[in-house]
Amino acid sequence: MPASDARRGFTLIEMLGATALFALVVITLGPIVIESSQREGLARRKAAAALFADRLVAEAEEAAASGSAPQLTKRELSEQDFTATIETSAFDPATIEIAGAQPAAQKPAAPAGASAATGWLDSPGAAATPPLVQLDVRVVWAEGVAEQEVRRTTFFLNPAALEALEPNDAEAQEPPE
Repeated sequence: MPASDARRGFTLIEMLGATALFALVVITLGPIVIESSQREGLARRKAAAALFADRLVAEAEEAAASGSAPQLTKRELSEQDFTATIETSAFDPATIEIAGAQPAAQKPAAPAGASAATGWLDSPGAAATPPLVQLDVRVVWAEGVAEQEVRRTTFFLNPAALEALEPNDAEAQEPPE
C-alpha cells in the first residue's frame, strides 16, 4: 500500500497541540469573563437601586406638589435587598460647597452686635417650619464584603412657611414715606 493511500487524519501530537492551545485561550479569557459578569451584576443592582431612589424622590415631589408640607423626619424603608434612608431637614446653606469659596470654618465671623442671619432662610420661625426643605435619599445594599450606595438629594419649598414670610396685602399696598 503506497504512502499516498494512507488514511488522512490528525496525529497524536497535533491533537495535543490543539488541546494545549484551547486550554491557554480558556485560561486567558476565563478571568475576563468572570470579571465582566461581576461588573454586569453590580451595574444591574446599581441601576435597580437608582430606580428605587428616584421613585422615592418622585413620591416626595408628588406629595409636595399636592400642597402638603414635607415633615422634618428621618425614616428607613426596605425593598428587596435595598435599605433606603429618607431624611428631610431644614436646608442649611453652610453645607453647600462652592468651588473657590472659603470653607465654612475659615469664613470671617460677623462683627459683634451684627446679625449672622443670611436672609429669609434664617427668619424667625424657620426652625419650626423652614421655607426650604432638603430631602436626602440614600439607598444601600451589600455587594460581597463591601456596602454600595446610591444617593439622591432634592429641595422643596414649604408653602406654609413661605406664606408666613410674605407681607400681608395691607402692608404691601401702603405707600412708602
